[in-house]
Amino acid sequence: MIRVGVIGVGRGSRFARGAGALVGMELVALCDSWEEKLNSVASELGVAAYTDYDAFLQHDMDAVILA
Repeated sequence: MIRVGVIGVGRGSRFARGAGALVGMELVALCDSWEEKLNSVASELGVAAYTDYDAFLQHDMDAVILA
């Protein structure tokens, strides 16, 4: 299972919702400056939320998707 983080919760929220065991991924974190949307999507998906890019990159993950 590849642990992924997604940057961008506009278009990225669709990808984030599709990342799952069926495609060999586990979504672990989201990053965006759009705090309201970020917190809403992160809460819905049960993952960490970051507005700070550097802090996001410190999260334990194998890959980052830029959306």
